[in-house]
Amino acid sequence: MPVPLHLQIQADIMGAIERGDFPVGEQLPSETELQARYGVSRATIRKAMEELSAGGVVMKLQGLGTYVNDRVKVGQSVRLRGYLDDILISDERLSFRTLAIDDVQPAPDIAALFAPADRGAATRYRSLILQTGKPLMIGTSHIPVSVSPRVDDAELPPGEQQTVVRLRRAGLAIQRGQQTLGAIVADAEQASHLGVPAGTALIASRRLYYDRSDRPLIVIDGIFHPTNYSLVVDLVPRPGGRFVSPSR
Repeated sequence: MPVPLHLQIQADIMGAIERGDFPVGEQLPSETELQARYGVSRATIRKAMEELSAGGVVMKLQGLGTYVNDRVKVGQSVRLRGYLDDILISDERLSFRTLAIDDVQPAPDIAALFAPADRGAATRYRSLILQTGKPLMIGTSHIPVSVSPRVDDAELPPGEQQTVVRLRRAGLAIQRGQQTLGAIVADAEQASHLGVPAGTALIASRRLYYDRSDRPLIVIDGIFHPTNYSLVVDLVPRPGGRFVSPSR
């Protein structure tokens, strides 16, 4: 079976990035330039770039172009695709306990994830999320003031995901996101909130959500109770990859 054109283009662009032809932070050619280079339709180029963006390989900035993303180098990294519906689920078993709401200047590593125009003050929301009354995670969200005004918890309906409601109040909707998982050791405060001994290994996540125009809207750092997060990955051959058998 022939490999679809948009996947061939993705592979070529990823190869160029890995060779250093397009360094981290460099702007990629425009869709028009890529269309001329590969001799394909605009729709094919757009599909290839959308999937590279969804995979976190590149970052699209509204009105500024598409840039090579800065990816952390680790021993082994596996990219996979999940569903927003599974993450931003409306679950009546969930409850939220506010730990703090304040206006801050985000740390440099967080500010760098937002568009340049949104790198000023942000509202930081810190909550303990419980499921059927048991600690699930500690969540710390940063939303730039230029993206959405502050929304206090008294205005939020129970059960709905706070992230979704806060953005909806500003007329915004999440179109896609990217999540990175890691591990940390619980300090005394985290251990107290999650009901584990200090020094317990915890799962840490960072989620960055975008709107339809690929504008970064919110960064959420989550710290999960070690027994309350499960990740299942189905491993299948990449189209055109070395594990694809030519016949049955």
